[in-house]
Amino acid sequence: MNSFQLGCLSLGAPLVGAIFAYIRAYNDSKNAYWVYVATIAISFLACCMLLYQINQDGADYVSLFDWIKAEKINVKWTFLFDSLSTLMMSLVTFISLLVHIYSLGYMKEDPGKSRFLGHLNLFTFMMLLLVCSSNLLQLFCGWEGVGLASYLLIGYWHEKNTAISASIKAFVVNRIGDIGIVLAIGTIFTLFNTLEFKEIFAILSQQETHLNTFWLNTACLFLFLGAMGKSGQFGLHIWLPDAMEAPTPVSALLHAATMVTAGVFLVIRFSPLFELAPIAKQTMMFVGLATGIFAGSVAICQTDIKKIIAYSTCSQIGMMFMSCAAGAYSVAFFHLFTHAFFKAQLFLSAGAVIHAMSHEQNIMHMGGLKPHLPFSYYTMMIGTLALCGFPLFAGYYSKDLIFEAIYQSSTSFPYLYYGLCLVLTLLTGIYSWRLLFLVFHGKVNADEHVTAHIHKVPKAMQYPIHILSLGSIISGYLGFKLIIDQSLGFYWNNSIIFFIPEHAPYLLNCYL
Repeated sequence: MNSFQLGCLSLGAPLVGAIFAYIRAYNDSKNAYWVYVATIAISFLACCMLLYQINQDGADYVSLFDWIKAEKINVKWTFLFDSLSTLMMSLVTFISLLVHIYSLGYMKEDPGKSRFLGHLNLFTFMMLLLVCSSNLLQLFCGWEGVGLASYLLIGYWHEKNTAISASIKAFVVNRIGDIGIVLAIGTIFTLFNTLEFKEIFAILSQQETHLNTFWLNTACLFLFLGAMGKSGQFGLHIWLPDAMEAPTPVSALLHAATMVTAGVFLVIRFSPLFELAPIAKQTMMFVGLATGIFAGSVAICQTDIKKIIAYSTCSQIGMMFMSCAAGAYSVAFFHLFTHAFFKAQLFLSAGAVIHAMSHEQNIMHMGGLKPHLPFSYYTMMIGTLALCGFPLFAGYYSKDLIFEAIYQSSTSFPYLYYGLCLVLTLLTGIYSWRLLFLVFHGKVNADEHVTAHIHKVPKAMQYPIHILSLGSIISGYLGFKLIIDQSLGFYWNNSIIFFIPEHAPYLLNCYL
């Protein structure tokens, strides 16, 4: 199969699943539930084949039709398949597949399960559209689509007023970030007279090109504002904890591989532009650090098991932005890769605890659950070790490289940022182990009714957690070989941009 066929299959399958789910939303059938899982499985296999093909043949553009033609504006509906987009697509569909399988057990008693799985399919499709877009306008369609799908999922239990409020808050706060994307589109088009990524990077690669640094910084600051909204950075983070009103599978998908990581992907995609915008990079470094320390400090005081993990996501995303600000875009993507595994595992393990505890989420009402839920205890232990960067676990590889990149960066006060990153790591360890000890050790704080009904989770929920537990251990080594180790010639050679540009224009000439 060629890139066109694989690309259409990878994007089309989740869209077909979503449409099928909405048609059957009020006529549920147990046999139909696996159709929604099958569509994501087909998409994942197509993405893997596409990733292998791109590695062999190089980046490819798949043009479908002319979208907008008006005077100077000529935008085509085109998909860009390079190493960055196809690896991200494979990651998104893999996590989404596990979340879909997990949802079959977690939402077993929910009367609207078809509608829920349809929202998950739609969420996956919109994220894939965002990732493989070849121009800013098409990316913006996926960007808005992810926001729409998150609104539907966060407010899925619309009988609860808190869920409705959380979905509206997420939608409104993200619109603030979207203003930044709209302004960035206008600024970039004014500077480059094009919205196509390839043409923008080609102009940046020309050494004789002299662009106004002020406008480059302005464009990058607007892009970063959009990234802050989607990734829940300090100031625009207020929607992220409230989004825990959604069912736990949504939290896992949203935090691990889709909406929250979209902002980091955007910055990495535009890394050549950010390398020529020092003010924007310095702002990103400061905001990333402020978010990390703020979110880590708040997580220590939280009592809701899902909100602790949510604030942990804010903190880890902040570290990814700091890595980008240090010029180590590959390292940021590496941490995004490992983070997807252990954060999805932590959320799904927390969901197993919530499910077993009759939907109790307050960790102060738990305690002493290790004998009752040994499976959840050991899986959360693995996720915690990976999150804290314990040697040989996933986070150990990626977090250590972020610290090295910041320490050796040319940014102002690198040693100060490095020292504060160590403080951030200390905070991560405190709130992570506090969660584990309060939930599984000590005396049982749940009432007798809840304790009497503690039960094992269904196998449909256990299998995805097992797979993610394995990923939390080996994804660090695997990701290092795929993303960081350039001797393999896998990741960098077939991407349209280079991710650690010390001298951006020169290096871009080598890869375009």
